Amino acid sequence: MKDVIEDSLTKQIIDKIFPTIKEEALKECSGIVKDLTKNITRVVVEQNQIPVRETTQVTHYKFKDLLLLISNNIPAMLTGGAGSGKSSTCEKVAEALGLDFYFSNAVTQEYKLTGFIDANGKYQETQFYKAFKDGGLFVLDEIDASVPEALIIINTAIANGYFDFPNGKVKAHENFRIVACANTYGLGGDDVYVGRNQLDAASLDRFVVVKFDYDPELEKNLATDKDWVTFIQALRQQIIKRKIKHIVSMRAIIYGDKLLSAGADIEKILNEVVFKNLEYDDIKSIGKISKKTSNKYVKAYNNIVDR
Repeated sequence: MKDVIEDSLTKQIIDKIFPTIKEEALKECSGIVKDLTKNITRVVVEQNQIPVRETTQVTHYKFKDLLLLISNNIPAMLTGGAGSGKSSTCEKVAEALGLDFYFSNAVTQEYKLTGFIDANGKYQETQFYKAFKDGGLFVLDEIDASVPEALIIINTAIANGYFDFPNGKVKAHENFRIVACANTYGLGGDDVYVGRNQLDAASLDRFVVVKFDYDPELEKNLATDKDWVTFIQALRQQIIKRKIKHIVSMRAIIYGDKLLSAGADIEKILNEVVFKNLEYDDIKSIGKISKKTSNKYVKAYNNIVDR
């Protein structure tokens, strides 16, 4: 499928730009197209449990790893920075496996997983219940912000393959799958994610832990302005290097690119989208970005630091 896409794009470029194309130009165009499509993931495999649909899409570099785990019914916990694409990658995996996608944020009360019987005697279902009963990929986001006691429900359901919901005992559907997402490794808060809980060892033991970093190649496909992506990535590396307590996620790339396309002022975007609540002294402590990565956004940032 990827080869077909590349050939089609190449021919379209040739037809529009080189009506009397020669072999040298054909070869050059083909190389350009292959470079543009190198991030398209081709998945044509069948695992033990669920057949995988053929798909051509730009995906996170951990997509295949997660696909392998989920298709073989192995619970996974994705750990990585905010806005690194954990939830969206899970959704793409569900699509590739032909599974319904269910999502819930941090669990602060047990009923958000179990559901409850309302005043009229009617059972109120949850996303977890639907996935467990009817099959599908259930994603529990920010598991490390959940109340540890409530997660015992997850442990029991995974271990036993059934669970006693308020409306009765339910056996797990053969296509029930689960992924948890976290910003930490479940060992408690850190300097950046201070509001995170330490998870019970039994909860951690249920999951295979997948480190989920920002994907530079995927980020290049999130914005029309590649210089903006280059700047954000360079700034992020500088923040990590200096151990600054600040997050510059893929959302900064997406939001900033939209505002730049709308003609917004660069410095305004930097202050409101990238720096956010940082004081000037904190911005200055990040330091200047190397001239090797220089573009108009790097220059604008360095000018702010120089003031």
